[in-house]
Amino acid sequence: MFICECGRQFSRKCDLSKHKNNFCGKKKISIHMGYETFINEQGKETFVHRDVMENHLGRKLRDDEHVHHKDENKRNNDPENLEVILITNHIRLHLHDISREKRKIISDKISNTKIKNRHKIAGVKLNETKVLEIRERLKTKESLTSIGKDYGVDRTTIRSIRDGNSWVNII
Repeated sequence: MFICECGRQFSRKCDLSKHKNNFCGKKKISIHMGYETFINEQGKETFVHRDVMENHLGRKLRDDEHVHHKDENKRNNDPENLEVILITNHIRLHLHDISREKRKIISDKISNTKIKNRHKIAGVKLNETKVLEIRERLKTKESLTSIGKDYGVDRTTIRSIRDGNSWVNII
């Protein structure tokens, strides 16, 4: 057993070395929603996997980028296990985790009730048909908020479609 100065234990010396090189001594590690976090120099809680990827890439991640754990182990922050993908693709990638029945329940809940932040409900997504409909409505200069409410997404999602930052493969 190898023990770091911060108290974290490792079964392999190479894991301890990776830990020390990437995090230890600089930051205190804790767990938030299953992910390792630390307090950065500005005093803000930051996800370790995002910090690892930013260091690996040598740049800050954009707001529309997520870091995906290839092996789906939220605590495996080895750069070889991480990949940067767009938020929309990340959601699509994990939709298989939600059963068809659960998606139906979520969909029914959204259409049958007025939920203030319905775009935040897990499993809500757009499909190609809806994106094409949204693009048609955008041509009429309808408000982003109005369109977003009808499709259960935030206006920023509609803006991203309008500006060509998401769903670019749909013509």
